[in-house]
Amino acid sequence: MDARENNPKLNFSRLTEVPSGVNEGLTSPINAFMRSILGEPRKRMDYSTYDKGLDNVELEQMHRACDLGCFKIRGLSVAIDSLKLVLKDVEEQVAAIYSALGTAGMSSVRRVVGSQHLLSNHAWGAAIDLKIDGMLDIRGDNLTQYALGVLAPIFNKHGWYWGARFRKEDSMHFEVSYERPVSWQKSGLFGAKSARQRENFLQRHSVTAGGSPRPGTTAFICSRGDKGLYVAQLQSALICRQYNLVPDGRFGKRTELALVDFQGKHGLVPNGILNRKTALYLSLF
Repeated sequence: MDARENNPKLNFSRLTEVPSGVNEGLTSPINAFMRSILGEPRKRMDYSTYDKGLDNVELEQMHRACDLGCFKIRGLSVAIDSLKLVLKDVEEQVAAIYSALGTAGMSSVRRVVGSQHLLSNHAWGAAIDLKIDGMLDIRGDNLTQYALGVLAPIFNKHGWYWGARFRKEDSMHFEVSYERPVSWQKSGLFGAKSARQRENFLQRHSVTAGGSPRPGTTAFICSRGDKGLYVAQLQSALICRQYNLVPDGRFGKRTELALVDFQGKHGLVPNGILNRKTALYLSLF
């Protein structure tokens, strides 16, 4: 008999409340940012809710398969290197949970379930879904498997964001935070082309790498009445901060009110306009 059956604290897949105090200082990276760093996963942009695979050869060359001991995985190489360090800490600190780990995969080029616009960060191979004792956590029930709550601070320490704090709870999901690929790119790990992509992204949105408005340009980005993918990314950034929005790419009243509230809480001018400074606070650059 497994000793865990007689010890509820060791029943790793039992459901518990999502613990507080996770993801502090970390931000879930939005699609526009990931594209600026790594490019488009599929050049044809023919995404669906099913994995269609990479057709971006350069991005594919940044991926590799790896045996991590507790499971085998394929994903973004730098993310796998980081994941190795995470799992090393897991094995040292909670060996029994390490032995219970499995995965539903890392690289999966698809949209977020239920969204018509947003890609999962699995599309860049920068996220992983974990199994505990062969079972996946149920998405959207606002509960989590006990072991995932134990693992979250360890993942956070290494710059991984836990999906339990998404607008729709997704506790099985861990992804590299916005802060990690920023540091990887600054270290040159994504190569010169990634640096140019990043510069082009900043150029299109009229800011310098340091966040200052470019000479002769406006810091205005978007406001009520605008539509499109970039608005959907703004909505996604607000959703990650617990605002009740639908990422439909339409900048309407609810999006404006959420943005005003966010600006007010962070000492920004609460005008409902996504300008350069607000975008920086939302980690859009």
